[in-house]
Amino acid sequence: MTIRYLFLSFLILFSFAFSTIAQEKIGVVTDNFLPVKQVGVNPALIVDQKFFLSVNLLGAHIFARSNTINYVNSRLLFKPDFGDITFDNPNNLAKGFIAAEISGPSASLSYKKNSFGLHTGVRAYGNMNRIPSIIVELINDGDTKEILDGTYRMKNGRFKTMSWGEVGVSYGRILRSRDYELLSAGVTINRLYGIQQSSLNIKNGIVDVTQGSGYIRDAVGAYSYTDAKVNSGKGWGMDLGLTYKAIFDNVNKYLPHSRNGGCKVADYRYRIGFSLLDLGYISYRDGARFSKDIQDRDTIILDDLIEGNPEVLGEEGDKYTALLPTALSVQGDFYLADYIYLNARINQRLSFRNSFGVERSNLIALTPRFESRWITASIPLTLSNYTVPQAGFYLRVGWLAIGSDHIMPFIRRGDLRAIDLYFNLNFFIRNSPECRVVDKRSTPWLCPRWGKIR
Repeated sequence: MTIRYLFLSFLILFSFAFSTIAQEKIGVVTDNFLPVKQVGVNPALIVDQKFFLSVNLLGAHIFARSNTINYVNSRLLFKPDFGDITFDNPNNLAKGFIAAEISGPSASLSYKKNSFGLHTGVRAYGNMNRIPSIIVELINDGDTKEILDGTYRMKNGRFKTMSWGEVGVSYGRILRSRDYELLSAGVTINRLYGIQQSSLNIKNGIVDVTQGSGYIRDAVGAYSYTDAKVNSGKGWGMDLGLTYKAIFDNVNKYLPHSRNGGCKVADYRYRIGFSLLDLGYISYRDGARFSKDIQDRDTIILDDLIEGNPEVLGEEGDKYTALLPTALSVQGDFYLADYIYLNARINQRLSFRNSFGVERSNLIALTPRFESRWITASIPLTLSNYTVPQAGFYLRVGWLAIGSDHIMPFIRRGDLRAIDLYFNLNFFIRNSPECRVVDKRSTPWLCPRWGKIR
């Protein structure tokens, strides 16, 4: 049942993330030689991209973090080894985020002042905010007798999950190229196909624990619930982006990947970008049910929610709208030396906490990187939700890219509260048909030539 998924998804993804196959996969989206993936953080970044054509064959990403769930003395390298699970103090408020993505065939193309993109994929998000930690323990603990009786107040607590498939097109264009400045804009339009959605928003309520069972009473809030099935709803999404570049060379007649433009791509001293991500919705109707006001409900037994009891949730036949995990993103990328860059990024979620749908995690990231056509390596340094520091590592060799924004669980044994892993398989065509000439100065791909890439 979907309600069971709502409560258990954090535990499931923690336990089985590496037998299934986003936070934000910082290593991938800061790599200028993977423009087909950069479109997800700012659609304007495919304008005058490094390659004439960039193609993603397959990619996957999993991110999960919780302040309540902890696997003691665990490791993820080689053979995953999960230790005993422990929970935070039951009086504390639980918080957690999940992002998962499988990206299918996608492509981006840049020619003269215009750029075009096409992408496919499946995405899933989940967030848990201000929920008494005792609820998470109640749902997971097999021996409920170990859980002490008590009363816990919940205010603005929420569980939310949503998954969907998407097919999108992108368009970008150079708006202004004058002297040593370049201004570009881009837009992505996504057609969305709902798979699953659940929300439980409690503005005020009390959780009673008696003999290992949980009860929610005096609740004021709302819920939404859709059975997990393909195409349970449809909707639209949009990304908008703008970038400004300070260029090394004069760009008055700049036409990327064209003979008239000298078949060159301009390098920048620095780049500043702004984007609005995942602005949109999905309307669920197949297997959907919801209530905007549960104030008049009697005491709700927690097990009834977990099992999806129709007497609690109601019968199918409703229709409701769930919002995407909207965010405002600001990016900066700075040239430091030949092949060396520093990227900075801030993501601020714009979701309404009492809405149906899901919320994105906030993020601050600082990423130094070495970048060339065939090899890119970076060390993403992030603050997840502005509070939790993480260090990662990303490496792309040729067509294969792999990385993690939280590398520590892979290199040492310790307490595990978060996981992150992503990979992508891509190929590219460097030059447009009119620019396919032999570069006599080129060197083997394992030996990048030092100096500015012009």
